[in-house]
Amino acid sequence: MTSLEFFNDLAPQIAKIQGYFRGYLLRKKYVTSIRQEFQKIFEEIENGSSVSLSWKRKKELCKPIFTTESNLETKKNKNRNDNEVLIDKYKSEIEELEVQIRKRKEILKQQFINENFKQF
Repeated sequence: MTSLEFFNDLAPQIAKIQGYFRGYLLRKKYVTSIRQEFQKIFEEIENGSSVSLSWKRKKELCKPIFTTESNLETKKNKNRNDNEVLIDKYKSEIEELEVQIRKRKEILKQQFINENFKQF
């Protein structure tokens, strides 16, 4: 098989891979340009308001997510409250473990004293 025949056999697969890559680049270009254009229009309309814009996915075209500062504060407070509940839960568990450790130390100390100083 000559190199020309080998290339002719692979040409359809090569063209397919090139098509996939070109499609990816084109979609990437349009997603970023569409988002930038949308962002620009959004900023013109919502100039100075408390509404912010974010995207659920970074690289794919999707619906924008609009949030207000009060919604963001509510989410932050909820997360903070959830974290405080977890901290309190683990704090009480740690305190219980510390009490158990102290008791165990006392028991071991007593056993050591009893075993080593029995003869006196």
